[in-house]
Amino acid sequence: MMNLTNKHSQTQSPVTERAGEPFASHEFRLSMRQWAVVSALVILVLTMVSPLWQRIEPLAVSKDHRMPYELSEDYWLYSRLGLAAAKRSRTLVVGDSVIWGQYVTPAETLTGHLNVLAGDSRFVNLGLNGAYPAALSGLIEHYCKTLCNQSILLHCNPLWLASDRHDLRATTKRASINHPGLLPQFVPWLACYDAMIDERLQVVAERTLPYNSWAKHLRVAYFHNADIPAWTVEHPDRNPVTAITLKLPAPQARPRRKGVSWMASGLQRTAFPWVELDSSVQWDCFKRLLKVLTARGNRVFVCIGPLNEHMLTDQSRQVYLAVRSGMQNYLKDNDIPYVVPEVLPSEFYADASHPLSKGYELLARSLYEDSSFAHFAGMLPKENLDADKE
Repeated sequence: MMNLTNKHSQTQSPVTERAGEPFASHEFRLSMRQWAVVSALVILVLTMVSPLWQRIEPLAVSKDHRMPYELSEDYWLYSRLGLAAAKRSRTLVVGDSVIWGQYVTPAETLTGHLNVLAGDSRFVNLGLNGAYPAALSGLIEHYCKTLCNQSILLHCNPLWLASDRHDLRATTKRASINHPGLLPQFVPWLACYDAMIDERLQVVAERTLPYNSWAKHLRVAYFHNADIPAWTVEHPDRNPVTAITLKLPAPQARPRRKGVSWMASGLQRTAFPWVELDSSVQWDCFKRLLKVLTARGNRVFVCIGPLNEHMLTDQSRQVYLAVRSGMQNYLKDNDIPYVVPEVLPSEFYADASHPLSKGYELLARSLYEDSSFAHFAGMLPKENLDADKE
């Protein structure tokens, strides 16, 4: 036993002697004060990188600009577009792909036709593809916190209440969910969204820290939504730094889908199994969105539809009208100005909710001629202008 002990002591002694030698180890110890300085510097860098990047990366916003389709999940850029429009005192038109304009060019969207009637670029297209009320609520609440004291035309698409699947009330996982990072991660708990706890926590972290949303912007805009290790595997001969060109994709000038009427494309009348308004997840999220916007001092004007009622069976249309009436009652009771445009001619719809160019033109004109909306947007219909002159 003694021999073993001595042998062990002899083996360890060189290490003990070297421990006190300068530069004998790569270990570097920080004092509490040094840790505080390092932590402050890291927090400063993580906090300032997002606003500093806005000064570095050019943002060209043309007339009738809309989010590039391939950047639909770039919520950092969406927030930046909204802030840029707000600084120019524009009316922000917020909604899903009906506002974005799936079947039309940027100039043929609702905002494009409204700008023609207004004679300027007063309206800004902040539509986002697939942004159902639950996603739109998360987008505005967590990523657009600087959107305050603005005029906002908010589109309400009743189609998101057309079934349990649309309403996110399905008890089984959906094949795909648009914008899962914008959904409520814990409350309410959605059975159709089966992300693991670590994924949900990662989403919460991205919403909380500006650095995380900025880092996602880099991935989406320059690395095709891949992280750098995965990108380098696909591009082994390229330096990742060279991929950051500071040139954002421009919105495509052509429609995303072929613009033909729903009848020409072969769609049939449908009996949608509408959900009840009182138990609707999407409607609860829409009401939450309204509360968030109004609490921030925004002036909100809601446009409900117009849904393609020509595509509904008679019974389904009656149920839909009851659902829409409930929406109107809520807005009226809460003093939120709104409009329910008349249904467009059947041939002006591409599907159950998206108008074609002629439909957007007619919708824009009906809004322009509505006195409540005209006053909200700082315009007056021609009839009112003539009356004022008299």
